[in-house]
Amino acid sequence: MLNDSSATIRHFKRFILNSNYPCLMARSVVSQGHFRMGGYGVLGSEQNVKAILSDLKGYLESYSFDDNSFFTFIATFEEDQPLSEKEFETRLWNQLQLLHESDSEAWDDSVD
Repeated sequence: MLNDSSATIRHFKRFILNSNYPCLMARSVVSQGHFRMGGYGVLGSEQNVKAILSDLKGYLESYSFDDNSFFTFIATFEEDQPLSEKEFETRLWNQLQLLHESDSEAWDDSVD
């Protein structure tokens, strides 16, 4: 599921690299191509949990913790209509909870 469509990636790059976009780190990472992007259907859905966890695992396995370069993971979701801020927040926290409940990896003891 990791390979999002090239149209989505182009749209995302245009959005981030717009001179008005305020986050310099995001602009730097995107301009250098230091990201992996995946599309996962509807935000907050249990149906996309396995794909997200699999792609996150692959991302972490390929990430160089010894390198000083930044590399980010971007998950995109498709909606028929824009969500309200409240609905987005509700679905985001639901998605995170579903990921937490399905993640079989042990918690890193070095993280408080």
